[in-house]
Amino acid sequence: MLVVAYHYVHFYCTWEFNIEYLQRFPFFDLLKPIYFHGNSFVEMFFSISGYVFFWLYREGIAGGLVSFKDFLVARLARLYPLYIVTLIVVVGLVVLFRMQYGYDYVYQGNTKTNLLLSVLMVQQWIPGSLQSFNGPSWSISVEMALYGMFFLFCWLKLGRVWLWGPVIIGIILNSVWSTQEIWRGPPSFFLGAMAFYAVQDIKARAYAVNLRKLIGAFVIIGWVCAAIFGYELLPETPDYSFVSIVFSRESLIFFLMPLTLVATGLWEGAIIPEHLKPLSWLGDISYSTYLIHFPLQMTLVLFLNRLPVHQKIDMVSSPMFFLSFFAVLIGLSILSYAYFEMPTRLWLLKRFSPRIQPEPIPKSAL
Repeated sequence: MLVVAYHYVHFYCTWEFNIEYLQRFPFFDLLKPIYFHGNSFVEMFFSISGYVFFWLYREGIAGGLVSFKDFLVARLARLYPLYIVTLIVVVGLVVLFRMQYGYDYVYQGNTKTNLLLSVLMVQQWIPGSLQSFNGPSWSISVEMALYGMFFLFCWLKLGRVWLWGPVIIGIILNSVWSTQEIWRGPPSFFLGAMAFYAVQDIKARAYAVNLRKLIGAFVIIGWVCAAIFGYELLPETPDYSFVSIVFSRESLIFFLMPLTLVATGLWEGAIIPEHLKPLSWLGDISYSTYLIHFPLQMTLVLFLNRLPVHQKIDMVSSPMFFLSFFAVLIGLSILSYAYFEMPTRLWLLKRFSPRIQPEPIPKSAL
């Protein structure tokens, strides 16, 4: 949801973006940190993936119970159906946009080569690659590469110390080759794995409850400080000052986000599961909201661009339009999850990997 809010800027894009529009973003004073820095939460997505995959698949792969084929089929069955459908929709919208307005909307790398790479889910694996078509799906391409690294790590039964390898190498490559988005994945993914191991170790200690409270409090304070100080003071402080280091983007990604996973993991079981069930649908639709939001924006802008620029800006700057956009997106995502993603996933698993027994579709999702 935070990444979608960050991408709300797409509504203000015509041929070029006017910086003066920033002050007109809906709920600007409240969401200013998200509008400016919401792209950093893609790293949170990678960290959560690392935590969850080491939690669910690590022992099965290391013990030979999950083959590479089973693992690959399970991931493609979950990801690819909606991925390819939204890609096809965006290709059609790109054609319509070019016909009506003579330029590409937001993402400029819409070539035949990039389309082929996108179909194969490897668009970010190629040096010099650009975001194209359903642009936010670049992170799904990175995620596919991370799955390969993860499976190899578990299959080789590497110890925890080896987790530092992709973290350090990824940080170095990202610093010297920052235009290549794929290097954003490994550090956060494997820091998420470290967070998983940290949770298991802490839970085994007698002082786990006290440490859980301490880490939880520290994380809450950390996010409050990141919002209050990090985004406001950082641009005005000299390099290497205390504030610029503590509240840097790197501190947010490589420290606060993994620590947040540790805090969440430690509180697992402490909260009655029934109290969390009303919120589980948010996790169910996270993938669909991520892939659907850009084609939904393109569809709306196809019509909005027919208005005079000032009328269009007035409309998308309205809090009601903002809330309506999210309401429609959430509604479409719920329908997609319950009536397309899960049924298609079940069919693909039964067809190509019948040994895997996926969980049933929750009644709450229907």
